[in-house]
Amino acid sequence: DKFPSSLMLMCEEAFEGCSNLKHVDLSATRIKTMPCRVFSESEIETIKLPKFLRTLDTKCFSYCHNLKKIDLPDTLRDIGIGAFAESGLKEIKLPEDLKTIGSFAFMNTPLEKVELNNAYGHSIFAGCKHLEKVVYTKNCEIFSFKMFKFSKVREVILPDTIKEIDFDDDMRKIDIDSIKDYKEYKKE
Repeated sequence: DKFPSSLMLMCEEAFEGCSNLKHVDLSATRIKTMPCRVFSESEIETIKLPKFLRTLDTKCFSYCHNLKKIDLPDTLRDIGIGAFAESGLKEIKLPEDLKTIGSFAFMNTPLEKVELNNAYGHSIFAGCKHLEKVVYTKNCEIFSFKMFKFSKVREVILPDTIKEIDFDDDMRKIDIDSIKDYKEYKKE
């Protein structure tokens, strides 16, 4: 379902729980903020986001179990609390200029691969048990274990721009197999 280019705003919870809406195309719209719970608990499988999107609000795609992949626009700056919590996402590449990621944004998702930059927060990937690879891109300065509470991560790739590693108070809640240098990762 392609939405018209004149569309600028959507209401909170507009399509929450919709079971018949499977494919959404918002790419031509002028929406800058996806509101709170706009598609939460819906059956969407694919979505094309607006080209000039800046914010994904709280729980906008939470419990979208059929949503396996999403392409985030480079214009995106903020991801709200629980935005993709309990969704079906398996892979995500976060935009380089992303500024904030709310707590529990990707909680309990079946994510396998994540690419991220300097944006970080508390328990972003809490409960993600299938993370094979987390790749921090260039310009990343802080690595925080707090993002991975109650998660299982096979491999974390860090660039040579890392200046600080932020540990969690209770490291027993975090399971990371290995940490590698980005230069070595690129050689593989």
